[in-house]
Amino acid sequence: MPERSKKAAPRFSAAARKKLAETLAQTGLGAGRDAPITRRTESGGPCQLSTSQERLWLAEQVLAPSPLYHVPLAAHLVGPLDIVALRRALDDLLQRHDILRARFVQVDERVEQHTLATLELPLVPVDLGALPSSQRYARALALARAEFRRPFDLAQGPPLRAALWRLSAEEHVFLLAFHHIVCDGATMRILCDELAEHYAAERSGRPLSLVEPELQHGDYAVWQRARAESAEARSALDYFAERLRGPLAPLELPSDRPRPAQWSVHGDWRTRRMEPSLGASLSELARAHQATPFQLFLAAFHALLARLTGQHDLVVGIPLGLRERSELERLPGFLVNTLALRTRCEGSLSFVELLARVKDTALEAQAHGAAPFERVLERVQPARDPSRAPLFDVMFDHRAGLAEELHLAGLSSGRLIPEDQLHSGTSKVDLAVYTALDASGFSLSAEFRTDLFDPSTIDLLLERFEVLLRALAANPHARVDELELVGAGELELLRRWAQGPNVPGCESTLHAAVAEQAARAPESCSMKRRRSAG
Repeated sequence: MPERSKKAAPRFSAAARKKLAETLAQTGLGAGRDAPITRRTESGGPCQLSTSQERLWLAEQVLAPSPLYHVPLAAHLVGPLDIVALRRALDDLLQRHDILRARFVQVDERVEQHTLATLELPLVPVDLGALPSSQRYARALALARAEFRRPFDLAQGPPLRAALWRLSAEEHVFLLAFHHIVCDGATMRILCDELAEHYAAERSGRPLSLVEPELQHGDYAVWQRARAESAEARSALDYFAERLRGPLAPLELPSDRPRPAQWSVHGDWRTRRMEPSLGASLSELARAHQATPFQLFLAAFHALLARLTGQHDLVVGIPLGLRERSELERLPGFLVNTLALRTRCEGSLSFVELLARVKDTALEAQAHGAAPFERVLERVQPARDPSRAPLFDVMFDHRAGLAEELHLAGLSSGRLIPEDQLHSGTSKVDLAVYTALDASGFSLSAEFRTDLFDPSTIDLLLERFEVLLRALAANPHARVDELELVGAGELELLRRWAQGPNVPGCESTLHAAVAEQAARAPESCSMKRRRSAG
């Protein structure tokens, strides 16, 4: 069996997790999560959706067809690909997990997951060999984007598609496009591992080494919905209702255009890559303050928002993975909740003080993660603005341990294609910022609404975030309102603005031209004043 992708780095340090466990024990929170998850007797029959799945399904009904909730798993495959083995491996993977064969059917006033008995995805390679070799990969990416963005019919199913483009005998682009209602980031790791194992078994003719899944997603959905009605969840709702009580001022990020009256899905993605040493030094800084990289980067994002907007009462959305139980670690599906973190971020705080505040807020929110986001919205009932997402305008996540490669036996490379090359062209909020730190490097990425921001503006925002991170790495005790924001790129932009436009015959300023004329002919008049008539 291929080596498993590494698990995501913990969002909370060992000391923080101990504190969280003590909090759960003292308050009685967490009791619901200890309830056993049992396998349904009628596996494959109609079943409930989790509350998170139900929210995505409702959003899909309200919005016009779009790729807003599409998730790609795409790889650039180099080496002798056995297409027959890949097709069989994919079929075996679909039979292994009911959620991959799901369709979502409205029955009266509820929606159910129905499972297709069998499913075979067509995987016929599209040959791009007639194109010049220098154009094939770009063409494959363009075709993959078009295929990835094609809407799904959730009622008919399936909630995924496969496609393959042949660039040469030993070079292909492979795409699996999913609807988010059946997957999340951890699912990509799981499916990469299992598809590779199925492929190796098909290619060699050896028995499959994977054990049968302990649970199916429907089993989890039944357990999760019961947990959402528990005393633990009611207490968690009370917590968020209190934290989010009072006026929540919308975040006013500097934008390129006025906010449209109606929210739209149109978006884009930008990435800024930096040397791994910066990420390593920031991770070490986090450890020195008993924090995790996630908490440090989240605190830095708060500092950036406060500096850009001048606002200090900030609400930021974060995703929370719900695989804390061992039997859920290898279960594909949408096992994610969304938490709304409200934090005061005064400029007079040192960054170290802000880090401690953000860490405590995140720990408390995670301790109350049994409250489904959709129930929080119902309870808080924030003022609705059709031009904005509810509760918060920005989101943040630190990505660690994500799948980076599809390890297919016999291939020299199966590098996954990053989101700046294969993106949905949508954005769920005004701005979502992601940090990523792994062996290959350190990066900042942003998904943003294109009806508000130009790509160049987001590039500048990411540059400012990098400058701020370097500043706090050098002096974490600096006040938030004194952290440096202006980098070399922005300084060059300011220099060009100060110089003004290039006008033929006017390469200098007026006072410099007078001085030059005086130096050339000191005995002559360098400038005459013409008196106006009258």
